[in-house]
Amino acid sequence: MTLVADKLKNLRDRLTRRDSPLPFPDTLNIESSYQCNLKCFMCPRHFDESLQGSFPIELFKERVVPILPKFKYVHLTGWGEPLMNKHLVEMLALCKQAGLWVCFTSNGLLLKEPLSRRVLETGLDMINISCDASDPKTYEFVRGKGTFDILQQRMKHMADLRREMGSKTRLEWAFVMMKNNLHEMVGAARLAAQYGFERFHAKHMETAINREDLGNALWNTGLVDPPGAEWDAKLEAALEELRQVGRETGLELEIHPRTFVRDGQCIARPANQVFIDYIGNVSSCCYLNKLDVKPYILPEERPKDDGVMGGITLKDFAEILESPRYVEFRRQWLRGEIPESCHSCINLNRMKPGA
Repeated sequence: MTLVADKLKNLRDRLTRRDSPLPFPDTLNIESSYQCNLKCFMCPRHFDESLQGSFPIELFKERVVPILPKFKYVHLTGWGEPLMNKHLVEMLALCKQAGLWVCFTSNGLLLKEPLSRRVLETGLDMINISCDASDPKTYEFVRGKGTFDILQQRMKHMADLRREMGSKTRLEWAFVMMKNNLHEMVGAARLAAQYGFERFHAKHMETAINREDLGNALWNTGLVDPPGAEWDAKLEAALEELRQVGRETGLELEIHPRTFVRDGQCIARPANQVFIDYIGNVSSCCYLNKLDVKPYILPEERPKDDGVMGGITLKDFAEILESPRYVEFRRQWLRGEIPESCHSCINLNRMKPGA
């Protein structure tokens, strides 16, 4: 065993002891909105369109703000469009006042004046704008509306406005890689560099409304036939072209791994992050809550434990984080054990060799 591996093992052994205090989670994810102005091909949010709403600003101030300084990072995004929460700017400002690194992910269509200027004035650290195409037809297939040209205007406007204001907020282009749009990833990266974005995030498709739609994924979900050698080769070729764009333009790249494991842990870091959905349910990530965000999982496949550790409308946030149930959930992951509530997550297949 190497010195580094030995130190990691000793640290994990200490953290998983029942009498040893766990470090506080470093990342907070808040579902600022469960409303959205788009119906994306791969998003299960509109599986039940009766579920709508935004995170109440009063609840945010009363139950979340007091504990914000204990975190390092906050991402104000869940399954909806954050900019549909009319209090998003105030939430961003409160998070920055608490000294956190702050970002949110948006489809970008609502980033127009004066809202775009107000967002930048908060001093947030990054805005991730999702666009999974370099062509209007493909964009419309993925995102559900013919708004590609409008989005391009919004993206260019944000880059220009940021320069005008002297803002240090970074812009990231988020691209969900699928079989039906992989051929446009390199073109999208070139547009990102052209507009002045600093970062391009190539993410894998992880969700769908129907099980059959998971056939568009470029990794083995375990629920449909794996993509096969042909798509393996296409993906690697596209990623090499993407890396070349990065070398040519200086565009930073974040390439989502096909395997979902790092140092024996889920790369979503369930032991180190917390998720609060728009009605106040607390879990470790957006796949663990009572909303039906996994319609592709059959009822008989679902675990008895849904992963919800409590609700901040009824309990103090800190009390939930320190509850024996949540502490044990985190310790299980640190021990390399998979909690019952995580068993229906298709990303577990990415923690297996050959995923």
